[in-house]
Amino acid sequence: MGACLSSEEKGTQADDLRNSSPLSKAPTKEPLLHHPKYKPIRALNEGTSGFVQLAEDLQTGEQFAIKFLDRGRASIRNFEREVLNLRLCSLHPHIVKLHEVFLTPDYLAIVLEYAAGGDLATYIAMLQEDCTFDRG
Repeated sequence: MGACLSSEEKGTQADDLRNSSPLSKAPTKEPLLHHPKYKPIRALNEGTSGFVQLAEDLQTGEQFAIKFLDRGRASIRNFEREVLNLRLCSLHPHIVKLHEVFLTPDYLAIVLEYAAGGDLATYIAMLQEDCTFDRG
């Protein structure tokens, strides 16, 4: 009954099983595709554990930055810490406001106030370049 397969054939067979399993499907990069509340506008940034999209609230027309983190044990700890920090700093005038949190089949999503000026790392790099240039 058991056929003798080469190691290459076994690997291909295992790949086929993994790819056909509903549990092993790769997360979609379009988590807002059929979302009832938000319409995706464009990608803003991408990191090691997720990505950020600019989205529009379908009811109000307001724009938000939605941070999507891959669902998993490690990301849940980071997610909890980030949401807690945002809640603790919610009254600070220089920190974006947390709007809401929701789940998709593949991601944990954090809906944040959209700050159109770009991300903090780019801003700091720009300031450092300006300071270096001024010292010149």
